Amino acid sequence: MGKQLLQYGIEHYSIRKLAVNEQNPLAKGFYEHMGFDAYRRTELDEQGNPYPLLYMKREAPQMDSSILKYLYDAIIVSVDKRADMLTMNIERIEHLPTPIRLRFFDYTIIEDAELTGSAWHQYRLISAGAVTQRLELKVYVHSRRKATRRQFILQFKRMEIIPQ
Repeated sequence: MGKQLLQYGIEHYSIRKLAVNEQNPLAKGFYEHMGFDAYRRTELDEQGNPYPLLYMKREAPQMDSSILKYLYDAIIVSVDKRADMLTMNIERIEHLPTPIRLRFFDYTIIEDAELTGSAWHQYRLISAGAVTQRLELKVYVHSRRKATRRQFILQFKRMEIIPQ
């Protein structure tokens, strides 16, 4: 149950850091097994009690933006637009071993389009300042009569690409 809860938190809320009581070796071992590494230790817990804490972090999966060139004709099955993060779930990618999830942080939608159910067609990833990037995405929305091309433009500061 703990593994499922932690995986849910990692996948849906981008949990990357946590604290564990150093005197609980089972918990420490569990988090290490789940990919977390200690990066800091304190003698006291956060309430000032004499329980040493280990602060642990988990690095994001190592996929970079070069993966975007392989998404031609992939289906965007869902889009979740939250205040702090936009997530795209992408499937049916024959030339990749697994579906992926794209997450964009500190984002602004410049030009919006309905993406759910559309097919990824073309993209351009452009630097738009020292820390900001811009994704220009052309998609095809298929209906019974024809395929309609739409454009979606997103400006963001950080992107994660997560295999599912």
